[in-house]
Amino acid sequence: MGFSDKLRDALGGHGVRLDGRLEEEQVPAGKTVRATIEAAAGESPATIEALTLRLVRARRRWTDPDGNQVPEEDALALIDRSHLTVHWDQEVVLENRIAVDRALGPGETAAFPAEFALATDAVPSAANVVYFVNVQADVPGQIDPTTNLRLVVS
Repeated sequence: MGFSDKLRDALGGHGVRLDGRLEEEQVPAGKTVRATIEAAAGESPATIEALTLRLVRARRRWTDPDGNQVPEEDALALIDRSHLTVHWDQEVVLENRIAVDRALGPGETAAFPAEFALATDAVPSAANVVYFVNVQADVPGQIDPTTNLRLVVS
């Protein structure tokens, strides 16, 4: 067994993998987002204690070479923006922890339903505002697996 394999084993790298899908990828503000989160155990048994869902909003902002912020409209009006630097500021706008307490045997899979309501005043998705749902599983003794699901808020 090589160093990489030993390190992966020590950190639980052969552990649970997450995947997920949204019932609808485009959801109006004020409505409920529904998802199915799928977990697959690796080579060893594992227990998923909880799933944490985070709705993350990323907003684009531009800065000039001097570090001054450039308004979105001004940046988009430029023919050449190569002198500007784009940044994405991420903000967790909602967090929901779902208790699962489910043991998985080696290679076993399980699916968990999850849902949360979007705020009625949620900023709609646009070229400069994007959303994703970050899902993290709490698995003792392993690096907590994560997955991201893209969401469009209309």
